[in-house]
Amino acid sequence: MDVVTKIQELNPELTTLVFSSIIVFITWLIKTLIEKPIENSRSTFVKYFEKRIQILSELNANLHFIAYFPKNTEFKENLQRILLDGLKSAYISKEIFDNITRIAIDETTDEGLVLKIIKNIEEELEALVSKIREENKFYYKYTDIRPVNRILKLLMLFLMYLVAATIIFSLFLIVGYLVRKIIL
Repeated sequence: MDVVTKIQELNPELTTLVFSSIIVFITWLIKTLIEKPIENSRSTFVKYFEKRIQILSELNANLHFIAYFPKNTEFKENLQRILLDGLKSAYISKEIFDNITRIAIDETTDEGLVLKIIKNIEEELEALVSKIREENKFYYKYTDIRPVNRILKLLMLFLMYLVAATIIFSLFLIVGYLVRKIIL
């Protein structure tokens, strides 16, 4: 601590400035270390969801047309084009990929399989859309156009996180205390 006392002896304002700068830098560093991965994860999540919904919707539309017009080969060719695009096929599950490949290649259309795949795709689409609805609901709940309301809602969110962190920390302390009591 000799460095701190020597800095204080030189100039108290300089000491305040240096410590304030250090605290600001540490705060910025912590904020960046926490926020950046969350932002990157969020953008990846959004891109993946958008792409997946787009591809599943495209497959679903073609399968509906195949179900209505089983003799028309144009829609099977569309399915083949979608599947041959390697990037698009990466967004669908193996089961759906295998069954759509079978539908797109077979000359005779298995209408039962087509209807089954349509049902599977619609279930996946509903799950994806409900997740997006939940995200939007959360966003609308804790954001507002008016700055005062936005601050109040963010404060409420912060307090909720603080209560949750306090409960978790308390549980860790209680478990640690009980483990120490049992061991000793």
